[in-house]
Amino acid sequence: LKACQIAAAKVNSVDSRTAEMMYFGSQSIENSLSHAVGCKFLDIGLDPMGMCPEIYLDGAKQFCHDVCAFDHLFQHTTSSEGPMERAVAASRLMSLDESPLTALRDALCALISSDTGSEALFISDFAADSRLLEEAESMLDAKGFGSLALEEAVSIMNRRC
Repeated sequence: LKACQIAAAKVNSVDSRTAEMMYFGSQSIENSLSHAVGCKFLDIGLDPMGMCPEIYLDGAKQFCHDVCAFDHLFQHTTSSEGPMERAVAASRLMSLDESPLTALRDALCALISSDTGSEALFISDFAADSRLLEEAESMLDAKGFGSLALEEAVSIMNRRC
């Protein structure tokens, strides 16, 4: 990553054709690295294999710190809505304090007219009515988690201890 940044910085000191190759080559490598690292963080955060049935707040806060540190390294990449941005959103949702997480969960429960208490939310409750699905996605977007699919956000909230 550092080598790509050094190469991009030297663009002005070489002829235009070489500069273009250096610039686009280094950008391509940085974008690929950002995408790969973001995908790995998403695998951890979204847990598609079911390896992490519970998310504890302290671990989630550390994970969020780590994801944000890597996101800062890739701030120069040109991709605006890739896996890294989704990983940041997932880690931020995972590490929400209890009160905001409960408020979001309660608001989603209110949409489906359910008082789930400590029970899990189900995506099928939202998918049955497109209006409910749209409202729930708008709610996530308003809270800053719009890059996550509702199913991903519900999975994270259900696993949070």
